[in-house]
Amino acid sequence: MKKTIIALLLGIIYIHMAGIKAEPPAKAQFKALGNCDMCKERIEKALDLPGIRSAVYLPEQQIVQVMYSERKISLEQIQRLVSQAGHDTELFRADETAYGKLPQCCRYREGACQDHPEH
Repeated sequence: MKKTIIALLLGIIYIHMAGIKAEPPAKAQFKALGNCDMCKERIEKALDLPGIRSAVYLPEQQIVQVMYSERKISLEQIQRLVSQAGHDTELFRADETAYGKLPQCCRYREGACQDHPEH
């Protein structure tokens, strides 16, 4: 009985200490080039990973807003993921193969999305 009470108390202390150590998510934003809602969907999908709590791309401002765990992923790694999806960021130029696979209207280096007004 005594061992059970001690084990229970240790468990409560452990849970309490774990709650204290929980880190708040880091928040950041960075520039990423894109044209439309298809770009938004692609960028946000690329950032749907463990360690990234939320990622929102604002095409009009060409800004990515992220909340993430600095223990699991760095802002540099996050920007690398966006560039691997075909979009230039502040730190990285998009992977050329990925950029070449973008739909024509999403190729931001060639001008705005004019052929598809619904984007």
